[in-house]
Amino acid sequence: MKKYLLFLGMGLLMLFSAGLTQAQTLSTARVDYGLGCDWPFSAPAEAPNGDIYVIWRDGGSTGTMKLIKWNGSGWTSVGSFTPSNMSASINFNQFSDYVSFDIDGSGNYHVVFGASKTGSCCSQPRGFAYAYSTNGTSWTFEQIVSYTDPSGWKNIYDPMVRVDNTGVPHVSGQFTNSNNSVSFMGSTYNRLNTVKYFKRTGAASWSEQTPFFQGGASNEVGHVSMALDKNNRPHFAFSAETNGSGLDGSLCYVYMKSGGTFSTMVKVIPGFGSSSPFMWNYEGHNNDIEIEPGQDTAYIMSTNYQGRLKMTTINFSGASISHSTTLVNSAASSTRDGFNITSGGHKFAWVFKGTGFQSAVQESGSSTWNYSTTTVNPGGGGYFPSGIMADDGTIIGMYDRPPSGSCGSSNHRELWAANGSYSLPSACTNTTATINPDVCDTYTSPSGKTWTTSGTRSDTIMNGGGCDSIITVNLTIRNSTTATINPDVCDTYTSPSGKTWTTSGTRNDTIPNAAGCDSVITVNLT
Repeated sequence: MKKYLLFLGMGLLMLFSAGLTQAQTLSTARVDYGLGCDWPFSAPAEAPNGDIYVIWRDGGSTGTMKLIKWNGSGWTSVGSFTPSNMSASINFNQFSDYVSFDIDGSGNYHVVFGASKTGSCCSQPRGFAYAYSTNGTSWTFEQIVSYTDPSGWKNIYDPMVRVDNTGVPHVSGQFTNSNNSVSFMGSTYNRLNTVKYFKRTGAASWSEQTPFFQGGASNEVGHVSMALDKNNRPHFAFSAETNGSGLDGSLCYVYMKSGGTFSTMVKVIPGFGSSSPFMWNYEGHNNDIEIEPGQDTAYIMSTNYQGRLKMTTINFSGASISHSTTLVNSAASSTRDGFNITSGGHKFAWVFKGTGFQSAVQESGSSTWNYSTTTVNPGGGGYFPSGIMADDGTIIGMYDRPPSGSCGSSNHRELWAANGSYSLPSACTNTTATINPDVCDTYTSPSGKTWTTSGTRSDTIMNGGGCDSIITVNLTIRNSTTATINPDVCDTYTSPSGKTWTTSGTRNDTIPNAAGCDSVITVNLT
């Protein structure tokens, strides 16, 4: 039976259990008190051993980045770093908004965040910084990209880091140059809006590419997210206005093709806003893109202007992509860094629905989303949340709660966490086997296929656990033969197989041939 358990520090909750409601005693969910009213930006990640870690910003531009670990009943501090740690090695000395986090296959921590250097507006450096640690206590820092502009036109947002299967970090973001005359790629634009992609190529060395760009004062790009496929190629989801109205944000998709070039942008959910008559119809808000492990399928969770939660499925296995979109919920919204797919193909979303957060799970192979029946009320907060479900079904949802009164030295915006578990179906364990059939003429495989020639083939059936049994068939086909004889004898005749006949006529007789198969003999007997 599939059970849905959600633990929060808000009393006794009723929980979903595939039609059965259960009660749980709950522990406190406050993680920390934060600092003043600064937003506690957070991002979760799962380590190779299944442990869940969260990086979060305690305080504002001069605060502390803290790494914490869920121990099954509470949070353990792992390590931290401050702007002064960072400024000792790179030209940034304060944090900006947003943080992204990933853990590689060796358990090393990779953090990317907005950063800047103090100075008079608006020529101070600002951009993305990268922090790396093998243990969470000792950190090294690199500057990914930095922009300066005396008028403050140049800005970069939405940092997201994903580490590939070789341990190399990839970073995406949204870059904007708001000048009304921008030269780029041989043309001049009235403002420039781009999707940016960075890849670490060596110590303190990062390549930079632009998967998508467009000009126009009202053609903005936003909500950029990124995922890596099994071949370590990046895929990007973002919202883009394209018709000049500033109202028609579409959910868009671009990916790196096998040759290293980027695909043409595709509007997977078009927006239809216009200025005459006034209509604000955008798609792709708070989008998050994920790749199903080992597959050529991407999924994008996003919200539109009506507060409708949608999931777009993209197949990129062929020369051109195909895509479709389904409505997940007519009254819910997605959260950045709140959507993931487990190694077993189960999808998780940390969504805002009604008056608060709910966790939602779609089991692999199912079209149904199972929601926690409890709504986590953030008490007027709930800004910049994040969430994750681990491979074992452990669920973590991060969110903030504001103070009951005005923020102050002893009255802070708090970081809270919901934690729970979902009883996932047992993971499939595929099996393998080899058989060596040696047969005459035709062979029917275990799955029912018919083969008539020798060779090595693969066949698949279901094993005892309900998963794939992949069978290597080393098949030898030997052939039957035919012959005709015309015996003319007195009184009686004994056939090649030993039958005795006493009258003339045409008969069939069968004996083994040299290959061990049938030799079918036509006997024209006189």
